[in-house]
Amino acid sequence: RHLLTLRDITERKKAEIALQHFNERLKLIQWIDRGTLAAEPPKQLAEQVLSELAKLIPLNRAVVLEFETHTQTAVVLADFMRAGPEITSGNRIPKSMIDAITAAHPGAIRRIDDISKISNRSAFVQQWAIEGIQSLLSVPLVAQSDQVGTLILGMEKSRAIEDTHIEVAVEVASQLAVSIQQTRLRNAERDQRQFAEALQNIAAVLSGTLQSAEVMNRILENLEHVVPHDAANIAFLEDDTAHVIACRGYESQGVDRSVILASTFKLQETTSMVDMIRNKKPFVVSDTAVHPYWKTTPETQWIKSYLGVPIVLEDQILGFISLDSAETNFFSIEHAKRLHTFSTHAAIAIRNAQLFQALEEHGDLLEQTVEERTTELRQSEARFRGIIEDQTELICRFSPDFKLTFVNQAYCRYFVHSADDLIGQSFIPNSQPEARSAINEQLSTLS
Repeated sequence: RHLLTLRDITERKKAEIALQHFNERLKLIQWIDRGTLAAEPPKQLAEQVLSELAKLIPLNRAVVLEFETHTQTAVVLADFMRAGPEITSGNRIPKSMIDAITAAHPGAIRRIDDISKISNRSAFVQQWAIEGIQSLLSVPLVAQSDQVGTLILGMEKSRAIEDTHIEVAVEVASQLAVSIQQTRLRNAERDQRQFAEALQNIAAVLSGTLQSAEVMNRILENLEHVVPHDAANIAFLEDDTAHVIACRGYESQGVDRSVILASTFKLQETTSMVDMIRNKKPFVVSDTAVHPYWKTTPETQWIKSYLGVPIVLEDQILGFISLDSAETNFFSIEHAKRLHTFSTHAAIAIRNAQLFQALEEHGDLLEQTVEERTTELRQSEARFRGIIEDQTELICRFSPDFKLTFVNQAYCRYFVHSADDLIGQSFIPNSQPEARSAINEQLSTLS
């Protein structure tokens, strides 16, 4: 006889699977924590997170986007696609393209069971639909009440998103947000340090050199640590025209440096400069393609955004600093503030260099004038001596104490002495004794 015992292990198996799933979630969160503490770049961290997340959630598509407020774009930090090409990380997507799948209220989760029901689908959503994605989950990346980005997950089946999927996505999104925020804080600290160093370097320029060309080069070099850009130039204002006198970075954009240095701008034709002169504040062109006053030339067609600031000293406009970028919506308000602060220091350096150059030019002119006058005097003296030496009369010149200071050749021949022998001697002894009293009497009448 055999005794057969049957047990239902379904519940136990489910518990084991749930525990395993929980452990995998915990490992993923701990792994993100370690990456954040190690200051791992968010891009690298996000790429690895999506790969691990696909083991916990049946994903077919996923993307991590970081928002840039001043450009109104979303930067692709990482993109996962189970089969097929991925979006290149670092690409920028207009934020308006993903607004249809993000929540109406910042910081809220958006669950879409069927994207075919979304009206007015953007190109971003449409592409995912073409790839067969039907369910979407949008989870905001929020750190310290600031939405820094979003995590978007896609699945091929409609109504495929479960509550556990949302829980995992929220945990991951929270940790990614912290990583992005900490990276931003580190970058802000680094940028502030570089900004302070740039201002110190400008102070060093004030005491380090007064040569105009060297001052301009140092200003352009330090600009790279103040505001990121692709190219920059400095223009001086003369009457109603601005002349570019220094530039940097245009060669890398395929523009001949000499063309930029030959550039001039008439104020009445350049709205940006008129605005900077009137307001004495920075001028920003976020998108040159749509700006009403931007004029495109063969040399400037690569420029997508622009930031300019007047160089002001004691309420006088000396010129302009201009920054160019090949990226649309690149320059922010913070960039404008930094450039404005930098320009006040640069203005002092530029004015000192201008004064030194003017002083040098005045010194050169004065030296040339002295040399010309000296030459004229020597020529005049030579002509005078030629006239005197040709005379047959005795001619001499003497000091108030009757010491000879000049004698002509007739005088020397008469007294049979050389000029060197006579000069410095008394004029009186050379005259006849009987004439000395008459000479003294005549000399006393001279004033």
